[in-house]
Amino acid sequence: MSTRDRLLGRLKQTPYLSAILRGIVVGALVVTFDVSLAALFSTGDPGHRLPAGVGIFLMSSVVTGLIVALGSSFRSTIAAPQHSTGVVLASMAAGIAAAMAKIDPAADPFPTIVAAVAVSSFATGALLLCMGLLRLGVLVRFIPYPVMIGLFAGVAWRAVQGSIAIMANSSAGLHDPPGLVQPQALATILPGLFLGVLMTALRRRFTHFLLLPAAIAGAIGVFYAVLRAIGVTVERAREMQLLLGASSTGNLWPPMGIHDIAQVNWSVLAQNSGNIATITMMAVMTLLLGALGVERETAQEIDLNGELRATGIANLLASAAGSAPGHLAMAESTMNYKAGANQRIAGLTAAAFTALVMIFGGHALTYFPRPVLGGLVTFLGLRFLLDAVSLSRRWFRLRPPDYIVVIVILLVVASRGFLHGAAVGLATSFAFFALGYSRVVVVRNAVSCAALRSQVVRSDEEEMSLMERGDQGRVLQLQGYIFFGNAHPMLVDARHHLQSTDSQKTRYLLIDFRFVYALDSSAIDTFQELRRLAAANGGKIILTEVPTFIREYFERADVVLNNDDVCRIFPDLDRGLEAFENEVLLGAPPAALPPPMLFYDLQDAFNGRQEMIRFLSYLERTEIPEGHDLFRLGDASEHLYLIESGQLTAWLEVDGRKVKRLRMMGPGSVVGESDFFTGIKRSETVASKTHATLYQLSEEGLRRLTAEAPELAAMFHRFVIARGKQRNDSPAKQLAGPKVDGSHRRSDHRYRAFISYKHQQSSVFVERVESALSSYAKPLLQPPMRIFRDERHLRPGVDLPALIRSALESSEFLILLASPQSAASPWVNDEIDIWCRELGRASNLIVVLTGGTISIDAHAKAIDWNATDSLPAVLRHHLTTTPLFVDMTWARDEDLSLQHPRFKKQVNQIAARLRNFDPDEMLGAEMRTHQRNQRLKNAAITMIAGLVVALGVNAMYARRRQQETERALQEADNQRQEAQRRCLVQESH
Repeated sequence: MSTRDRLLGRLKQTPYLSAILRGIVVGALVVTFDVSLAALFSTGDPGHRLPAGVGIFLMSSVVTGLIVALGSSFRSTIAAPQHSTGVVLASMAAGIAAAMAKIDPAADPFPTIVAAVAVSSFATGALLLCMGLLRLGVLVRFIPYPVMIGLFAGVAWRAVQGSIAIMANSSAGLHDPPGLVQPQALATILPGLFLGVLMTALRRRFTHFLLLPAAIAGAIGVFYAVLRAIGVTVERAREMQLLLGASSTGNLWPPMGIHDIAQVNWSVLAQNSGNIATITMMAVMTLLLGALGVERETAQEIDLNGELRATGIANLLASAAGSAPGHLAMAESTMNYKAGANQRIAGLTAAAFTALVMIFGGHALTYFPRPVLGGLVTFLGLRFLLDAVSLSRRWFRLRPPDYIVVIVILLVVASRGFLHGAAVGLATSFAFFALGYSRVVVVRNAVSCAALRSQVVRSDEEEMSLMERGDQGRVLQLQGYIFFGNAHPMLVDARHHLQSTDSQKTRYLLIDFRFVYALDSSAIDTFQELRRLAAANGGKIILTEVPTFIREYFERADVVLNNDDVCRIFPDLDRGLEAFENEVLLGAPPAALPPPMLFYDLQDAFNGRQEMIRFLSYLERTEIPEGHDLFRLGDASEHLYLIESGQLTAWLEVDGRKVKRLRMMGPGSVVGESDFFTGIKRSETVASKTHATLYQLSEEGLRRLTAEAPELAAMFHRFVIARGKQRNDSPAKQLAGPKVDGSHRRSDHRYRAFISYKHQQSSVFVERVESALSSYAKPLLQPPMRIFRDERHLRPGVDLPALIRSALESSEFLILLASPQSAASPWVNDEIDIWCRELGRASNLIVVLTGGTISIDAHAKAIDWNATDSLPAVLRHHLTTTPLFVDMTWARDEDLSLQHPRFKKQVNQIAARLRNFDPDEMLGAEMRTHQRNQRLKNAAITMIAGLVVALGVNAMYARRRQQETERALQEADNQRQEAQRRCLVQESH
């Protein structure tokens, strides 16, 4: 075995040593890139600003590299100042220097520049830390991608422009074409550009982690070999400005002393607040996108919010040192991971190597060739541009309009600057967004009223009239967010139907707002024009289920007026359809069919009058007055009813209140057949709307009918089944109450769970449960799980029903605290009805039994509703299987804490369901989180103590420097006074 093989084998057996060596290599790259950024930052004034500029970027690499390496969730992270922010910093520095030159040509702009750098780091750190604490890492997905790509392209352009200025040693750069074509300038620029392009091509072709260090070392070696071959000494090379700086560079850090703070021009600094905001925005975008890029390249999961917090703390500390913003470096971190350095020691080593260079390597940096440095800046700009293009192709799949935005931003950045580029890019992006969203169809459903009916049971005569005249009404069911762009097609559709010359032209527009969650004020003009159009053409508008805030818009804009016949509002689409049908039937001519009578239908069902009379002998005729309750929810199902005359209404009843109309029934209808035949308690309340005459069949009458006349019983069963089928097959009633999953409103959930409970009976209990669920297995620096409990959102003037509906639609799970009191609560029943019937999320219902009984029929494997008193009646239609529920009937308010073993076990069960874990996995996760939280607390205490000590030492050092400065000033003043005294003595002689 060769010596090389043995060495490689030993390195593989000692991963920490391997990681340290790779950290040194990456640290050398970081130092090289920092020097290139400092040269870009100091373009045009290298003698004064270059050493301090190098120190600013090296110190940032030390601080951010150290803190992020310790706090990142990705163990191979390398953090340092990045080209995206470095280029903007260079642009800001040039602007500050120019502004101060106009104010006072003799003033030194560098203290103001350093202060601007420190403020930029502080603003970046504060924003990143706040975003991390608030878990806003996902916001990167809401930034328009074309704007990001355009800004990145602008960074690349400015980098190439800056590289030319570095190699030409002139701040004019591309703005001085004659100077660039001079032989001396070309001798520096052309090799540098060639080196930048060559390094870019090699990086895209090869991926070995030693490629870039080898390329840089080789370029430096070639440079000095050429100098020797042509007989140029090092000193002569400095005179020809082929090297980075003079032989004496001064200290690299700190960039300025305490006494220099007085020279900061704060007004000029304030004028650059836009540039500081741009730097902060660029840092956030490149950090989050870089983290996503590392995830994709390494297949490792990165906690974006944790990365934000660690980087925010690092930049806050960097600002105290007067250094530049820094964050995760995607290319270096990926290279570090693929090289096998999957330990934090690599990042720590890179930071330590940078610190050593900052302390001891200042003199060596003066020998860095300017063409190589310019080539590095060119390479960084091209790499940044190619990475941006790669992201756009692989992740974002930009469309042609998006490329227009990118080009516009690039042109504006090149001509005016980053702030103007960002502003123009956002404006262009929003314009394209508005244009694109205007193409989204706002009309969810458009259907003629001939194919849609209310829940009112009509006679055959009325059904025929509605079929003939139903085209006079048109239902438009709207959805989403309505503004002027997408509302106009609705107006065009309405104009077409209202102004039609057909004999059955549209006279009624029924507009349903059930699925509308917002309406922009710009869309009000569309509805005002719609009202004028209907009035001019003899039409009428019926608005249904209009949210309160939209209704207020309409009332203020005179779309809806009091006692108005043109535009009316109804609580739901079913009532609006009933109003349309009633008005159409009033204007319809008499039909050829005879008036509806129960006897005609029964004669058809029983094949003649004789058999019908024989059947009716088993029934009892009765009359009920208007407003009489035929039966109530929960009553025993002892009778079945046939309507001879009059109208009955079926209601959903909650806590004694009739809260929702289910249907209206007229002559010939069968009432209560489902509960009667199944033997369960009444699931609805039926009351008479008018005086009614009924035939009722009792359980005893049915037994006698079955025993004495089985053929009549069979005919009657077929009659009941046919009536039920006829009612269920009524035209297109699905629009009146569809089941939806809520995805039309938002793609994610604002709340993990909504707690439904009876207030007076469960307030203390639900508060303890909510607190336990929110804090269970919660990492220390993450916000608690969001759980909606309406008592925490109540305030004077709030629209409580709208608030509850919005919260239900925004919740992933519903936790029902089941008890007899909650089962009787109208609010709980309404919440369950919305959750199960309207949102269709019965599978995400979690039942916590706090009182009463939930009885299970062991034979039927279903809920025994007759023996259950804790579940709302509305659940009867949605719980088709036996639900799993948590029994907390044992709990007492004073015992409820996570220290109680039984309570913790049941909280673990609920939390496991909320997070889609197995209960055992959830318990293990809670234990690991608790241990991690303890470690973080201990580390935080240690860090705070260390910071206090460091601040104390720094304060002592600053005080000592201040005293030395004061003594020096006093000595200088004494010398001045002594010189004045001697001058006076000489003048006196």
